[in-house]
Amino acid sequence: FFDGSRPAAPPPRATSLGGATLGDGTGLAGPTSESAVLEAFKLSRSDVQSVPEHTMLPAAVGGELGAGGAPRRELVKPASLEGARSLVSVLSVSTPLLPSGQAIFGQLPACWLDVTGRSDALGARCFFAARRHEHSVFEQLPAECLVKVPMAVSEWQPALDVPSAAEGSLKDAPLAEEEPWVVQLHPAQKELRVLVRPGVLLQRMLRRGSALPAARFTWRIVDTSTAADARGTMAVVPDARRQTASPIGEFSILSNVEDAAHTQPPDFAEFPLRREQLRSLGWMMSQEQRRREPFVTELRESAPFPDAPHWHLEGCLRCEYSGVKGGVLADAIGYGKTACTIGLVNCTTKLPPPLVPSAFSGFIPSRATLVLAPTNLHSQWLAEITKFTGKILKVLSVPTCAQLKRLAVRDLAEADVVVATYRIFYSSPYLRRLQEVARTQKPTFSFSRLPGSAGSCAHNKVQAARAIGDWARCYRGAFEALREWARALPDAVAVTAAAAASQE
Repeated sequence: FFDGSRPAAPPPRATSLGGATLGDGTGLAGPTSESAVLEAFKLSRSDVQSVPEHTMLPAAVGGELGAGGAPRRELVKPASLEGARSLVSVLSVSTPLLPSGQAIFGQLPACWLDVTGRSDALGARCFFAARRHEHSVFEQLPAECLVKVPMAVSEWQPALDVPSAAEGSLKDAPLAEEEPWVVQLHPAQKELRVLVRPGVLLQRMLRRGSALPAARFTWRIVDTSTAADARGTMAVVPDARRQTASPIGEFSILSNVEDAAHTQPPDFAEFPLRREQLRSLGWMMSQEQRRREPFVTELRESAPFPDAPHWHLEGCLRCEYSGVKGGVLADAIGYGKTACTIGLVNCTTKLPPPLVPSAFSGFIPSRATLVLAPTNLHSQWLAEITKFTGKILKVLSVPTCAQLKRLAVRDLAEADVVVATYRIFYSSPYLRRLQEVARTQKPTFSFSRLPGSAGSCAHNKVQAARAIGDWARCYRGAFEALREWARALPDAVAVTAAAAASQE
């Protein structure tokens, strides 16, 4: 007011929550049913009303219990999962209410209500960060009293054994679509609690489509706002046989200077391998022997907390494979990886074809090494094989499905090298034939839309990851059906039909 006069006092500001308006703290007028109250505030009863809390104990707040903040309890001991759907109560905190909150809570039912991810006045974000909704029904907590990740869950928890190949977890597959975090309010107890369902992360890793052996799953919660690296220290799974590398980005490249050099491949007379390449070849030959110790891999998955994005639930799936051969040749560019690989093929051409496992009866053995290359490197591979070995090796060139269909079964069975391109395996003719075979075992089978193709529905990273996982799972299912289809064929025609199916 430019004349310096004082304005009239503004009318009391109302708090609006999903259609229920509170101006003077009286709440909803007149008697209302429980369902009407919940609907008015856009609340719902939580599906979970009871969870074991035998490891929950009072926690210190702001230096002393309840000093300047709300009394709380938190997980203080490791929490073992009984199954993929197990819920773990991480913490609970008393909710300091403003008068508007007291009026609302007085009308709500005495049960646990789901408030996960709410950004309105009933949202719980103000318990984890200084920012709060302007109409929040909760009192502002001092910065030192904001809820922190309990120390007990910041460490890796006891591992859950996962069935071989995850067959026993198929019934829990829909769990991957659920939210792993749960935030609940209990109006009568004036309490807020945080639950997690780590099995959601387990199912998200299993749906990627990889065939897994017996595996172990563990989890933890990390606070990415702290000075420590969010990836934390080494992922040590209880009772694990050996540990994996430290945080990603801290691997060290070992030199092979002290490795034993292999002899020259038998047909590399004109272009022999260099000394360092022979050392790589020697390592590759040793890797082709079956390993006595298991080959260990780890899958990782994480999910941010909707009410505190700096909190992350992390899952780790540790898998052990027995009888694994091979490896990854990761020498530097220009070191001669192609030449070393051709040398490995040349050194192993006299070995007998592999035995067909009983689970793959109906398939035919082949001694051929399959080389999958980008389209622009297909001709280079053919030229390099000819350069080093001349015409000693029987090489088949299969850049597209058209060339594959021209090959006879015997050609594939007796070849030394088959050089193909990646695009064969997602080309329309190949997928169409694979789908036809799969439908003989699963009549309703169909491939989902290829990720990245025209018309695909992936608009963000989450949808893209989901689409890739769905497609990989379909591809795996098709090959599982192919195995059953080949097994059911009469022995007399099994070889011809199985090979013909893969060619068509």
